Amino acid sequence: AALRAYLESVAAQVDVPARDARLSFDPATGAITVLQDSRPGRSLDVEATLQGVQTALAGGLLQAPLALTEVAPAVDSNRVAEMGIRELVTSSSTYFGGSSASRVRNIEVAAEKFEGVVIPPDGIFSFNEVVRDVSSANGFEDGLVIWGDRTAVGVGGGVCQVSTTVFRTAYEGGFPIVERTNHGYVVNWYGEPGMDATIFTPYVDFKFRNDTGAYLLLDPVVDAANGVMTFNFYGTSPNRTVTVSKPQITNVVQPEPEQYVVDESLAAGEKEQVDWAKEGMDVTVTRTIVEDGTTRTDTLTSNYEPWRAVYLVGPGTEIPATPTPAAAEAAAATATDNPAIVPTATAAAAAP
Repeated sequence: AALRAYLESVAAQVDVPARDARLSFDPATGAITVLQDSRPGRSLDVEATLQGVQTALAGGLLQAPLALTEVAPAVDSNRVAEMGIRELVTSSSTYFGGSSASRVRNIEVAAEKFEGVVIPPDGIFSFNEVVRDVSSANGFEDGLVIWGDRTAVGVGGGVCQVSTTVFRTAYEGGFPIVERTNHGYVVNWYGEPGMDATIFTPYVDFKFRNDTGAYLLLDPVVDAANGVMTFNFYGTSPNRTVTVSKPQITNVVQPEPEQYVVDESLAAGEKEQVDWAKEGMDVTVTRTIVEDGTTRTDTLTSNYEPWRAVYLVGPGTEIPATPTPAAAEAAAATATDNPAIVPTATAAAAAP
């Protein structure tokens, strides 16, 4: 047992993961370009090495070889012609016009990490596995994120525009959803509620399975000038049609009255809004998939917490009286949001 534990620590030092190929597909010509060559990895066979060490000890030897095995890449650049990447399977877009410069930059950085990603047949796509660490060291900038019960400045605000877009593309394409979490509250950037997907690396992920029987190539396209984020999936289209229902909204809950927080950095009389009122609600979306003559349905559910408006005010600023419930409901019904500063979220684990 002690030897096995030691060899497992050796494995952590000598194992090298295989590197998958990354590809580009030209829909006009059908040509595939290799963006990144695949590379085999290696793995230590702990049990075989353990037996080799025991044999060496019994024979009075001072050395024993490590039993290394080659690990083949899941996407081999030498087998591109066999992958079945030949047409557009599904595509979907979301919109982020009016985003801050840092939010746009984070969308671009996150999208770049998915260029050329290929999912093998029956493979599981993991957003976090591709994007890895959402940190300044990985190219991301500060932006607005959900943190606990507040919207705050944090690294990576805007990344969820990308996770939401790839989720919608997979969902509308009929792919099995393995893991998906909605945001803590309704975020305007993602259109109708019930069709968003938050991530919080490494804890909250978005995953789906490629069930087409062929390889699936992801092509992210960011049109920063027009505020459009698109994912195209290329491969071999299955014989299926997908219908997604309109969101069904129930259990609407009005937000609490607005909150005022004294901020010493602001001057007396100065006020800055940092959170916008949002109704809480439950949302249900139904997906109907007809494939090879068989019909199946599934239901996507989302629960959004009510979100109160929050203002930062300078010391000595007169704070309005808390409105009555009737006045609060009327204000919530007529409130509009500033699309340039409506927050997105990456910290879903800490969100309500």
